[in-house]
Amino acid sequence: MEADYDLVKAIIEKTLEKHPKAKRIAVENFLMSSVGYDYDNQIRNLYLDASLYRWNTQTVNAIRQGLNVMLQNGLLK
Repeated sequence: MEADYDLVKAIIEKTLEKHPKAKRIAVENFLMSSVGYDYDNQIRNLYLDASLYRWNTQTVNAIRQGLNVMLQNGLLK
């Protein structure tokens, strides 16, 4: 399980490099808390949270990219 979180941390750093204007805390919190959850539900949660917290486009794109990579690596259902 700890290896999963190490992988998520690496994914977060990679996505933040590609989206430098993303809100780091939002990306970290969202992706770290997504491990093991359903991809489709997390995408819905992303857009709900983005609306509630008024996240910028870079933040939304970073999280979406992170979720896609997490899915490819078996970290999401």
